[in-house]
Amino acid sequence: MKTNLLHLLYFSMNSILVALLFIIKSHNLAIISIIFLLVSVFIFGYFKRKMAINNNLSLLILCCFILFQGLMIASILATKQITSVIFLLAGINLMYFLINYLSLNSYLYQKRIDAIQEEIKHFNQSVQHLRIQRHDFLKHVNALDYMFESKEYDQAHQYMKSLVQDYQTVNGTIQGESSHMTAVLLKAVARSHYDKIKLNLHSNQPISHIPLPPVDQVNLISNLLDNALDAAAISKEKKIICSTRKQKGFFIFEIKNSTTELPNEIADHLFQRFNQTTKAGNHEGLGTFIISDIIKRYNGNISYSYNGNEMAIKVKFPIVEEYMHVL
Repeated sequence: MKTNLLHLLYFSMNSILVALLFIIKSHNLAIISIIFLLVSVFIFGYFKRKMAINNNLSLLILCCFILFQGLMIASILATKQITSVIFLLAGINLMYFLINYLSLNSYLYQKRIDAIQEEIKHFNQSVQHLRIQRHDFLKHVNALDYMFESKEYDQAHQYMKSLVQDYQTVNGTIQGESSHMTAVLLKAVARSHYDKIKLNLHSNQPISHIPLPPVDQVNLISNLLDNALDAAAISKEKKIICSTRKQKGFFIFEIKNSTTELPNEIADHLFQRFNQTTKAGNHEGLGTFIISDIIKRYNGNISYSYNGNEMAIKVKFPIVEEYMHVL
C-alpha cells in the first residue's frame, strides 16, 4: 500500500511538471514531458504486473525519485531553466527503469540461489535418511527373530507388514530416479506423512527424465509439489496424485491435488503474475513465478483447471536431445 501511494505521488509530480510547462507556454517540451510520464506509467505497470521487487527497496527508490521531482519543480519555478530540467527528467526516468530492472534481476537471482541451497540441504537429509534405514535394518531383523522365538506370530506379522509397507513407499518413490530427484521426492513423501496427505505417484517414466537440466528439474518439481502439499494440507480430502508419461515427442507431468475454494482472480492468473499466491499471510508467490519462468525458457507449456475443490496442472516439455544425458 505504501509503495502504491508513493508511485501515485511520483506520477502526480510528473503531471505537475507538465502543467507548469504548459503554463509558461513551452508546449513542445510539455509534449516531451508527457511522453516521459507515459513511459513512467508503463514501467510501473510492467513491474507491478509481472515482477514486483521487495517493498523496502521500492520505497527507497521511490523516495529518492520523488525528492528529485520536487527539486525539479522548484527549479522551474525559481529559474525557468526549462531545457535543463527536461533533460534531468529524462535521466531520472531512465534511472528509475534501470534501477528497478537491475534490482529485480539481483533479487530473483538470489532467490534461485537460495532455492538451490535449500534443495542441497534436503538432498543431504535424504541421503542421511537412507543411511539410517540401512543401519536400522539389522535391528528390525533381530526384533523379528525374537518374536518368532517367543512364538508371537501375530505380532511378528503386523510388525513385518508395517515394515514392508514403509520400505515399499520409499523404494517405489525413488525407483529409477536420479539422486537430485530422489531428494525432492523423499522430502515430499515425508511431508505428506506428517500432514496426513495421501500422495500417489504414478510414474510411467521417472520424473528425472524430464528434458531439463537437473537444477531446473529440482526447481520445477519441488515448487509444484510444495504448492500441492500446501493446498492439500488445508483441504478436506488431503490427496495428491502425480503422473508422468511420454506422448508424441513430449514429456508430460501432471499433478492433481485437493484444495480449498480459490478466488477467481487468483485461479484465473495463477501462473501469469509474480505476486499471485494461494497462500495466506505474507507470501510473494515466487514459486508460481519460477514455474512459469522455467516453462517459458524451455519452450514448455502449462495448463491448469480448477473444478470444485480440485486443482489439476499439466506441464509439457518437448523432448530435446541436449538434455538426454539426465535420463
